[in-house]
Amino acid sequence: MKSKLKISINGEAVQYVFLGKEYDEDIVQCYLEILNVESIATFEITNKVLFDVFEEQKNVVRTHINSKHKSFILIPQNDKGMLNF
Repeated sequence: MKSKLKISINGEAVQYVFLGKEYDEDIVQCYLEILNVESIATFEITNKVLFDVFEEQKNVVRTHINSKHKSFILIPQNDKGMLNF
């Protein structure tokens, strides 16, 4: 997963902790946490998980940052998302 999922905060690559996963039929929900972040101005994610396995794969990214919930869908043609705070 580390080679397919990259996260940057304030323009700097960060490490994340994999907390676990849940299955719901053909959906896998993965829970990640990033520790020791003082403030967030920008959040960027590149998510290529399963794009090489399933032609019509879509990855939904849901965040809870600065007490705000945001989400977006990433597809093979657009595998990056960015949030500004």
